[in-house]
Amino acid sequence: MTTFKETDSPANVPLTGLPAGIRQPQRILAAGLGLGILADYLFYGKPVGIGLLIFVLLAVGALWRIGRLEQLRVAKRHLWLLLPLLFFAGMAALRANPYLTFFNVTAVLILLAYLLFFWGNGRIASLGLMDTFLLPWRVGGSSAACAAPVVAHSVNGRSARRGRRQIMPVLRGLLFGLPIFILFTILLASADLIFADYVENILNLQFVDNLAEWVWRGLLILLAGWLFTGGLVLALARRQ
Repeated sequence: MTTFKETDSPANVPLTGLPAGIRQPQRILAAGLGLGILADYLFYGKPVGIGLLIFVLLAVGALWRIGRLEQLRVAKRHLWLLLPLLFFAGMAALRANPYLTFFNVTAVLILLAYLLFFWGNGRIASLGLMDTFLLPWRVGGSSAACAAPVVAHSVNGRSARRGRRQIMPVLRGLLFGLPIFILFTILLASADLIFADYVENILNLQFVDNLAEWVWRGLLILLAGWLFTGGLVLALARRQ
């Protein structure tokens, strides 16, 4: 029985630097965060339904697009994984039974893990029995680890430093202008009843009551974006 090849292991993807061949880590990070925002929009507080199929289609599209931009050659022998992936994602929209939904979502996650790992290289037939069951867990762990170098390069890269240099004067201007803005708002509100009504309507927004939920959703988006970014890096790192 063949076993999981050492060269095929996700643990061998470089964690201290970018994997060879990745040219634009910023767009990988942007794609990962975009998928995180999409997941929040489709699933937070909502039934799975058709959202799972939409997410799978857009996630596969993002993987294909990022791979093409990074000049990754797709291993076409594994594209058959798309058929069961789309099938189970579509069944989640047709079946409202919670047990079937759990089964469909689990199947989608497992197939996505296989698709990521074998998108650019490797052979499923080379896996041993134990490796077949452990692969989704290994992909999940490697995705969490592989995002770190992309985030580090995106934050510390030249473009990021240039962006910080450009935005700092704007932030300083806003900071200096904020007290003046508050002062004029108070004066106008005290002199004009109509303007005072506008200010009161703005201040009566219920965003404070939902602040904890928005913070929680933001953290979930960042976590999901981190994992999706790592998954893209893992797929790109396993080149033919």
